[in-house]
Amino acid sequence: MKIYGYIGHVPNLAFNHDFNHQYYGILEFACNYQLGGKVQFIMESDLEQVGDKTQTLENLMSRTEPNDVLIVYDLRVLGCQMLHVVDITRALVHKGVKIYSVKGDELGLDIELKIVAYAKSVVDELVRNAAESRLVETKDRQRAADSVALGRPKGSIGVSRLDGREEVIKGMVADGMSKAEIARRMSVSRPALIDFCKSRKLLQDR
Repeated sequence: MKIYGYIGHVPNLAFNHDFNHQYYGILEFACNYQLGGKVQFIMESDLEQVGDKTQTLENLMSRTEPNDVLIVYDLRVLGCQMLHVVDITRALVHKGVKIYSVKGDELGLDIELKIVAYAKSVVDELVRNAAESRLVETKDRQRAADSVALGRPKGSIGVSRLDGREEVIKGMVADGMSKAEIARRMSVSRPALIDFCKSRKLLQDR
């Protein structure tokens, strides 16, 4: 039996910038659980840290054998997306490799439970993003309503966070980009973008 420690990168997680933290965390885990044997470390290259983990994961698959142990600091180092994590863990478990994750509510959780927990964290993040987007749109609509209630002179153009970006928006419109996509890139709601474009006559031909 061999023990492998996989050190990798996960977007937007603080420990990415301190691989030593992962290294010593894995060593401590192996010691606390008395797994026995020396931990052999596999580390991602700088190129793979930006998203392509194929080379290192293929190396991991080729080196591991049945009854080997794999320890990761966080299960998400095994893939950039949830499906990638599921695929690699499923392949390793099918091969007979026992997988441990240091980071989590409980150490050494069953791998299936860890995958479910990871999927839940992804769904929770999507829900938060959707709620934040709805909040922004609500505030934009409220500001628009307030400007009418305050009696802004008819025909006048109010100040917008998009002021000065007219040419950029014109270019996106000319490229055939949808209003929803333009709004997303400009970090405003779709109604706010449409109001801005109408007031500045940027959508005359559409």
